[in-house]
Formats: sequence, C-alpha cells, structure tokens
Amino acid sequence: YIPRPSDQRINFSMFLQDHLPNNPDFKAHLSFYYGSGLPFGPPRSERYKAVNRMPSYRRVDIGFSYDLLRHKSRLAQKSSNYLDNLWLGIEIFNLPNINNTISYYWVTDIYSRQYAVPNYLTSRRINLKITARF
Repeated sequence: YIPRPSDQRINFSMFLQDHLPNNPDFKAHLSFYYGSGLPFGPPRSERYKAVNRMPSYRRVDIGFSYDLLRHKSRLAQKSSNYLDNLWLGIEIFNLPNINNTISYYWVTDIYSRQYAVPNYLTSRRINLKITARF
C-alpha cells in the first residue's frame, strides 16, 4: 500500500457558541480541530519511500465577543442610521500552544543520509477584532 500525499484518514472540527448566562451582550465560542497525520517521505524519491506520517494536527481556539450597540448608548444612537450591529471581540488561537508540524526541511549529511527537520505552525496567538455590519 502506497499512500497518496493527501491520505488524511480523519479530519474533524467542532464549533460551539452561546451567549453568556444572564448577559446577552456577551458571546463565547470554542473551536476544536483534529486531523490525522499526512504521509511524507524524502524529496525526489520514489513514492513507495513515503512511508512516514506527520504528527496529528490538533488545535483549540476560544473567543469572547461584546455587542457594542445592544443598549441605547450614545454610540448606538449616533450610528443607528449606518450600522446594524457592532461587535468587539478577542480570540485566542491554539490555546494549548501545540507545535503542529506543517512540513519538513530535509538535511543531507556528508554521507548522503537525509534527516527530516520539522517546520512548525505558529504558536498561541491573541487576536483583537471589531466586526461591523452595515
């Protein structure tokens, strides 16, 4: 059996979102991602040598949003002709700070042996955003 380069057996994601209890101005969301490892092998080699698999891709994100126009504030009254809604949000990507492998850099030593050095995706990131709907 020679796996294709896109032979990912499992790919799963889940998104949960809800308003916070007793405060509909705030929303919280949680995202889960999982993907089984992809096959890989040395570059410029026969396909049957691609028998290794990358580690699984795992990620958890969390976010919170606040509705700036829900109450009749001065901002809401001034912008009611232009804006339907305005949200301020903060998100944390890759909450558990997992080093997910995206590819490999191949190093060849003086004896022509090749070693795979992993390239990682970004670590935990914090994102601040404003979403406006006109």
